[in-house]
Amino acid sequence: MLNCLQEYPEIMNVHEAAEVLNCSAKTVSKLCREGQLKAMKIGKGWSIPQISLTDFILFQTHYRTTY
Repeated sequence: MLNCLQEYPEIMNVHEAAEVLNCSAKTVSKLCREGQLKAMKIGKGWSIPQISLTDFILFQTHYRTTY
């Protein structure tokens, strides 16, 4: 796990994930809807496991440093 995620719950909502990613909750919802960020749709909201957010961050970081 990334150290920056220790203060967050294992399953986050879009607002918590947006805080981690420094973007809007709307952007996080879009990432979830498009399948770029693995999440579960529960009712009207998204539940995002910390491991999915970690994978997303690491993938984005690797992509940006190799191109």
